[in-house]
Amino acid sequence: MHFDLADLRLIAAIANTGSLSKAAASVPVAISAASNRLRLFEERCGVALFARRSDGMTLTPTGRLVLEASQRVLREAQQLDDTLRDQALTTTGSPRRLLAKGEGKPIALLDWQGQLWMALMQMPQLMREEGRGRRRWWKGSSG
Repeated sequence: MHFDLADLRLIAAIANTGSLSKAAASVPVAISAASNRLRLFEERCGVALFARRSDGMTLTPTGRLVLEASQRVLREAQQLDDTLRDQALTTTGSPRRLLAKGEGKPIALLDWQGQLWMALMQMPQLMREEGRGRRRWWKGSSG
């Protein structure tokens, strides 16, 4: 059976909102595309995942099983994404490229930008470790 993360995100969103239109808006995807995606998923499964009512959608027993598995897969996918981002920060290359998220779009950072970013991210820890010496550190080390 074929499915992708977008299918699983949609199923989770429908279960969370109880509404196909609200789920489609939160994913975001057109309602017709969300409806089609869910229909195809259910056809491939051979069972309904949701009971459709005038007041919304609720999970069927099979739908609950699929949701639980979907949530595990989505968590694992997020952990993989986090791991790959961490690896991008420590991987060498010429020039090393880092991926960061900016306004929902991946941004490529060159080596020096990545090093600056890493230094800035470590700044709060350095400040805590410096304690009293923080003032000297910022204004110079002239005693």
